[in-house]
Amino acid sequence: MNKLPLRSGFRGSLLGLALGDSLGMPAEYLSSAEACLLFADGIRLLPSRGLQAGQFTDDTLMSIYTLSSILQQKKIVPSDIAAQFVQWFDTDDLREIGNTTKEAIRRLKRNIPWDQSGIVGPSSAGNGPAMRVLPIALWDIYHPERLRQDVFNCSIITHQNEEAVAGAMVIAFALQQALRGELKDLLLTVARMVKGTEVSAKLRQANELRKRRVSPRDALPILGTSGYAPETVASALYAFLFFPNSFRDAVSGSLMTGGDTDTIAAICGALSGAFLGIKGLPPEWLAQLERKDELDQMAQNLFTSVEAEAL
Repeated sequence: MNKLPLRSGFRGSLLGLALGDSLGMPAEYLSSAEACLLFADGIRLLPSRGLQAGQFTDDTLMSIYTLSSILQQKKIVPSDIAAQFVQWFDTDDLREIGNTTKEAIRRLKRNIPWDQSGIVGPSSAGNGPAMRVLPIALWDIYHPERLRQDVFNCSIITHQNEEAVAGAMVIAFALQQALRGELKDLLLTVARMVKGTEVSAKLRQANELRKRRVSPRDALPILGTSGYAPETVASALYAFLFFPNSFRDAVSGSLMTGGDTDTIAAICGALSGAFLGIKGLPPEWLAQLERKDELDQMAQNLFTSVEAEAL
């Protein structure tokens, strides 16, 4: 594995996550027609719901707090990640935090242990773990044998649900493959990893649509664009794999059908940034991104830590 492209992939993935999140933020839960009208003059960063153009949502914030824990601990410590979430919750800068995550953090604040704090049941089959799994995938890039357990541990802090955990596992593995530049048969590979889940079924459906070269604008309404983990994961992967060589086209493809656009675009952007590296991100969008330099430095610090641990 070439270290220089890998550094670029670390930078591109974290900034791509934040950029996709920021681009998707103003279109969240619009209809397809409304999203097309919003971006009638082209995809661009826009203000909405009290956030300025270029600001991101809880998707990126939770990834930042997860990454902060890893950088401080030099390993994945679920109890510390949980403590970071509580610290964030107490800032009141929650930016559209999901109800499941909110309730789980309230349970943490009542001193319920991290491995029991996650919400159980159908309502917790959301995309929260998938949207914040990037730092775990990066940390474990040289250690695929520990990825599944690390993803599971960090997912159940908020979502004790098979579909939510499966979605996070798929995205973590896909991110590692994107960093390695290995995309062949990715949809079927990840579908097999989580066999028996709705996530797997949606990924197989995505693979059939991709064989027919159905455009993201037509495919994503079929796959679904809600906050349900199977829909988010399949749609984000689909948009990325349909346009693997263009961050702009991939993220744009994830926005025009509306729905949970900030999370779908964030995951799509992370995958695209991991594959293309920092140079693949449109500079005019990056220039407007909130905390751009801080995020870039965090990604590079994580790369340095990962390389040091691998020695």
